[in-house]
Amino acid sequence: MRNAAYISDYHIHSSCSFDAKHSMAEMVKSAMEQGVDEICFTDHVEPLEESRLRTLTPEHDWAKHLAQYEEAKAVSDGRIRVRLGAELGEITMTDTAIGDHLLETAPPLDFVIGSVHAVKLHGEVTDLMWLKGRGESVWREAIGLYLGEVRRLIDWGRFNVLGHLTLPLRYAKQDRGMENLSFAPYRDEVADILQRLIDKGLGIELNTNRGANPLPDEPWLRLYRDLGGEIITMGSDAHTPEFIGCAMEECQELLRACSFRCFATFEAQQPIFHKL
Repeated sequence: MRNAAYISDYHIHSSCSFDAKHSMAEMVKSAMEQGVDEICFTDHVEPLEESRLRTLTPEHDWAKHLAQYEEAKAVSDGRIRVRLGAELGEITMTDTAIGDHLLETAPPLDFVIGSVHAVKLHGEVTDLMWLKGRGESVWREAIGLYLGEVRRLIDWGRFNVLGHLTLPLRYAKQDRGMENLSFAPYRDEVADILQRLIDKGLGIELNTNRGANPLPDEPWLRLYRDLGGEIITMGSDAHTPEFIGCAMEECQELLRACSFRCFATFEAQQPIFHKL
């Protein structure tokens, strides 16, 4: 029996993303089968080419998004609320004017995730995924660089929530087995980032990480709440249908344990709060 009053998944990728293969319609069908009440498609929109190298791609094929979005809404037939969003990544790797252009040429979006997946390591743009074979010292350097990129992203600020704050741990701990690596040595930097978000009226995402360790996890959720943070969305980061809605009820319990009273969904980039 489902214990949650309302389940939303606000981090979903379709074949409109370079790293996913299923259509929005397929993802909607799965969401309905899983009993999810609301979803938002947040496909990758970035100023770099698909491999996140240096080549600029200042234009984006929004028509592809819209065509799939309309098909997905038709499939939903009103049985599930379907929103159109985007995950804006690597904006700080280039002139942020390109990020401005990507947004200004976009259709009306309900929701925007701001995220960082890459760092400039030794002068080269390096996706965090590519560090899987590196040692712990390189990962510690990368986390420091990552937090710097996050601060620059917040300075730009044209998004609604910061995605998967502790993302480097997905690759370092889950894929590399570095269980001793944590964000604890960077507490002051993380607190500064969270305060900057709050001061700008921006939120964070609780990324359920497809059922693995949440990003961010309890210490950072508590810190955000203690600092006065209220805007928080929940997303699975699903790239395939079976992960839609994954671990949402457990993560709602986590939010309650961290003294959150509500979580957010969005319409026309304005938060709508749902009681936990």
